[in-house]
Amino acid sequence: MASLLIRDGKLRSVSVGLRPMSYIEYGSSSDQGFLSNIGIGAGTVGNFRRWLDHPQLYEHPNLFVSKPSACTGCSGAINIDFTWQANQYDYQRALDFDLSCITRFNDCRTPEEYLPRAAEVLNDDRAKNLQEMWGKLPSDARRARILGRDSDFIEVARIGRMDPSDDGSVSVKYDLVKILKGNQTRLSDVFNRRELADIAARSDTESSGMILQIGAERIIFLSEILGQPATQSNCSVMSLSPETLAAALDGIAADRSGTLGRD
Repeated sequence: MASLLIRDGKLRSVSVGLRPMSYIEYGSSSDQGFLSNIGIGAGTVGNFRRWLDHPQLYEHPNLFVSKPSACTGCSGAINIDFTWQANQYDYQRALDFDLSCITRFNDCRTPEEYLPRAAEVLNDDRAKNLQEMWGKLPSDARRARILGRDSDFIEVARIGRMDPSDDGSVSVKYDLVKILKGNQTRLSDVFNRRELADIAARSDTESSGMILQIGAERIIFLSEILGQPATQSNCSVMSLSPETLAAALDGIAADRSGTLGRD
C-alpha cells in the first residue's frame, strides 16, 4: 500500500506499507503452514521528536531506521522514517523494497530481506557502536541543528538559580531572554546533570568552563513530557555562540511537524 497526502496543491507526506504473509515450518509437522505477519513501513515525518536523543540521528539526521522491540501478532517488523531534507541516497535506502520477495518461489522470511538497503543502515549503525554514544554526543553546531528541529521548546535564557538534588542532578531556574521556538513555558525546576553545573556561582561566568553558571546566557532545548518542560539530551543546554545560534535557527526552520507526517 502506498499513499500520497496532498493539501493545497502540495505534497505533504509519502507513506509506503507492506504486510506480507510467509509460509513457515514452525515446531512440529502439525504446525507447518503457520502464516507469519511481517510489518514494514516507510514514510515522511515532520521531525524526529520521539527519537530526540538517539545517536543514529547524529550519524544521519534525516533518516531513521528502527526495529520494534515488540511486535504484537507478527514475527518481525522494520520502520523507516525520513524528513523532507533527506537526500536521494537516503530516499533510496528508505524506499528500496525488494518486491521479488513476494513473487519468488521461496519467499523471504525476515523484514530485512524486504528492505535490504534499510537493513544495511541498521548493520552499519551497529558496527559503529552508536548505542555507546547515548548521553555522549558533542554539543556542536550539527547537534544544535538537530535539536533545533526536534525539540518542543527552544529559548535563550539566563541561569538564575541552581539547587543540587539528592539524585545527582541539579534543579535550575532560568530567566527567559527570548523565545526561539514553541510557547513560553515554565523555566523553574528544570533538572540537568549536576556535573554540568558550577555550584560555586563564580562571578566570572566563563572562568570554570562549565555550561551551567549563574548569570550566563545559554540556548535551552526542551521537550514536553506530561505537560512539563524536560531535558532529554546531554546537549539540552548549549553556549550562546553565533555558530550555535545560527545552527539552532536552521533546525527550527527545517521542522515540518505542522505540515508533514503520516496521515
